[in-house]
Amino acid sequence: NRILECRNAAISGRAIAVSALKRTESRGSHYRKDFPEETESWLKHIHVGMNQGTPEISRIVPI
Repeated sequence: NRILECRNAAISGRAIAVSALKRTESRGSHYRKDFPEETESWLKHIHVGMNQGTPEISRIVPI
């Protein structure tokens, strides 16, 4: 169903934005003007979960 696809895409986009904004660096396609350099200290996985319909970071795991 197209409505569910759009809803899921919006949720995924919000989760990606939450994790990208948590980083104080640029990495891959996530460029930040305020943090233009890649930083090895941010070589981590960011896990995003849902809390009452809102994506939020559940944990950050070093690689």
